[in-house]
Amino acid sequence: MTREISADFAPDAFPEDFLPAPLERYRQNVAASIGSPAEFAAAAMLGAASVAIGRGVKAMVTPSWEMTLSLFIAVVGNKGSGKSPTFSQILQPLYDEQQERQHYREPIDQDVVMAALDRMLSGRRCDRQASHWQMSPYLVLSDVSTAAMMERMQENPRGLLVDADELAAMFIRSGQGADRQWWCTAFDGSRSLTKHRKNDVVHVDNPFVSLIGGIQPDLVSTLRSRRGEDGLFERFLFFGDATARLLGGVKFHDVDHELVETWRLAIVALLGVERCRSDGEPVRVVFSEEANVCREAFGDRLAAWFIEQKVSPKHGGVASKLMTHAVRLAFIRRCLRWSVGEFGLSGPVGPVTAEDFEAASKVVLFSLRRLVPWVPEFFEQTVDDLASSIVKFMDARGLPTITVRELQQSKFQADLKAADLRAACQGLVAAGRGHWTENGKLFCLNEVEPNNPTA
Repeated sequence: MTREISADFAPDAFPEDFLPAPLERYRQNVAASIGSPAEFAAAAMLGAASVAIGRGVKAMVTPSWEMTLSLFIAVVGNKGSGKSPTFSQILQPLYDEQQERQHYREPIDQDVVMAALDRMLSGRRCDRQASHWQMSPYLVLSDVSTAAMMERMQENPRGLLVDADELAAMFIRSGQGADRQWWCTAFDGSRSLTKHRKNDVVHVDNPFVSLIGGIQPDLVSTLRSRRGEDGLFERFLFFGDATARLLGGVKFHDVDHELVETWRLAIVALLGVERCRSDGEPVRVVFSEEANVCREAFGDRLAAWFIEQKVSPKHGGVASKLMTHAVRLAFIRRCLRWSVGEFGLSGPVGPVTAEDFEAASKVVLFSLRRLVPWVPEFFEQTVDDLASSIVKFMDARGLPTITVRELQQSKFQADLKAADLRAACQGLVAAGRGHWTENGKLFCLNEVEPNNPTA
């Protein structure tokens, strides 16, 4: 059922304190120039930052718990809501870098990279003598087959981003079987992937792939498996909703060029984060003791909310994925702060702080707010709950009458059954809130008397 989530628990807008100040200004500027919801730009920035960091950072939550920083992001919006132009603008630094690599097929000149970073950070630099990854020309892929993607992973073990214009097309095409399990394993990043191709076997250890794509509201259900919950849907962070729309025209010339350059240099810095080690190995970033205390408190808070709100037990796995997202986003926030010079490039990235985790947890709860409407029976729903939702739906649209079939087709809640809708309407009739006409085919709301507003 649809249930209001308190803004005290989950923010109703993307938190403005997650990104470093200059990158937050860039996010807002991109959204204003395109006319798209500002959360679209946030989603694209998280996806880009995730793959730019890739396996350049060894993220350690505890001494025995290493975390990959890949993200799966679904941006929900109707056609023309600005998803594609927002992605194009935000992901451009990655595409530019990829084009350079494909042209030269060799590592970027480190002097060029460090000169750009010096301009941003007033001369502070890291050790340029470090060894580095042999850079693959591939950073960003469109929605290709999993077998072809694994070949690219072999060439670039540091990490890939799949920029899917339509997520629905990927999962409709891949069906309900093996590819969904492939993506679940890829998200976890801790196990090997194997794909058989005719007379060949493609094998990738500890894959790193992030995924971002737009999807229309009517197609969100394609991310779910018809064979039952397989965990893929819960691995997505959700942004946008069915009301998202474009305000005004596309005006890329209005994007502030200084802010564009700030974002580009942040991506450049993240792509070379491991150069700040003399041995060229991934930079080790750990959770501080205070951050782990916040992590445990957040887990308790989630568990209490799931019990209090009577979340259906079959969706209990959502809580563990929310925690995974929060941990990954805390690492990403720390690296983004480093990329704009908060700590200086000559020093380490430093440990994830309690502030980093608190900011990440707010993003996760914002995503939860966006996810819930697309999960059938997320909350345990009574007939009275559904009846209340029907009244709100009809009042909001000024509908004095409606048939059960029209209610079902309206999709005001996901996967509604006709029998449940009829039972809810009958409950309203019994309570004096409605009546049937046309031999029980048409449900009519009774007018509420002015002196009895709670009837």
